[in-house]
Amino acid sequence: MQTILILGATSPIGAALSEQFSNGNRIVLSARNHVRLIAVADRCIKVGAIAVRIAAADLAHTIQPIIDANSEWPIDLIVDAASAASGASRVRDPDVAPDAMQGIIQADVLAHLDLYQRLAQLNRKHPDIVFISTVLAIVKTPEREIYSAVKRLVEIYLEKLATSEPAVKVLIFRIGKLIDPDRDSQSAKTMAARVQHELTAGSLTALYGMGGRVLIWLNFLHPHVLNLIVRILRIFRG
Repeated sequence: MQTILILGATSPIGAALSEQFSNGNRIVLSARNHVRLIAVADRCIKVGAIAVRIAAADLAHTIQPIIDANSEWPIDLIVDAASAASGASRVRDPDVAPDAMQGIIQADVLAHLDLYQRLAQLNRKHPDIVFISTVLAIVKTPEREIYSAVKRLVEIYLEKLATSEPAVKVLIFRIGKLIDPDRDSQSAKTMAARVQHELTAGSLTALYGMGGRVLIWLNFLHPHVLNLIVRILRIFRG
């Protein structure tokens, strides 16, 4: 049995991950919306979680509810699917307001690193970490580099952690396909199963989605062609 913290647990991806990791484990669910967390908690119990605790928190402001949960159940594994910048992924970089940028950096970079380090200090061992990232962290996309950059910053930290702390399992899981943000989809559940498989296999990085592989190939072959294709796709998607 492990105690597993799911950050961003109320998104379709976070909810799918919560269910995937529930069987036989204690689950700590964290996101901003307490009511939606209760719904996810019920689903975790139904699929075999031993116990579930809710730690509602807006990472732009506090990690304390998660620290409080850890005092009762020391956390063994963090599955980090939280992202305040997901909205910025759909906004042109020049249109991101300065105050929004400050919040994105706090919520998507500083809070995550602070949480990882605080839990390591409190538990006298570093929790294993799964970080749900995006293929855009390693492939430049026109006018959407803020979203890419914040993901890449956390990736860099985790790559260094994996080198300096070989006993800690680290998985950087990059998503390279669209997953419906408005409902639980089969893609989210399939992706969650793949995450658990890659963690068990001891992978440091993994890529989910053929579209992501195509983006990497195009970026290597000709970045300008990739930028043109991305712009055209965005026009058709509105």
